[in-house]
Amino acid sequence: MFEENEAKRAMLKDQIEKSRKHQVEKRKNEKASYVQEEKDFTEFWKARNEELAVSENIEKDEFRNKQVELKAYQRSQAEFRKKAAEDEFMREMKEATTSKALLDHKEKEFYSYAEKCIKEWQDQGKNVKPLILELKN
Repeated sequence: MFEENEAKRAMLKDQIEKSRKHQVEKRKNEKASYVQEEKDFTEFWKARNEELAVSENIEKDEFRNKQVELKAYQRSQAEFRKKAAEDEFMREMKEATTSKALLDHKEKEFYSYAEKCIKEWQDQGKNVKPLILELKN
């Protein structure tokens, strides 16, 4: 009986020892698994953050390029409007010069005609002073 009890006790002790080893091994494996998961998670988010940073830089570059293009377009539009205004001004100046030249020509023709008429009247002995005064006015 004592031997049976001792055998039983030894068997229980072995089972307890096996159970402890199993629990220690299980905890060790769980801890290793947890550490590996943390490492994988950290690596994943590190890679993901790098991807996001690259994507953000690309977006910033695209935005900057669009702003440069917009500025160039606005500059070209301003230059186009300025050139159109200059062209319009030059056209108006040319028209004004042409009109003035035409008026000067007509005026010269008129004064030439008036001189002829005054000379004819003067040759005929008529008083031309009122005509001269009227032309001066």
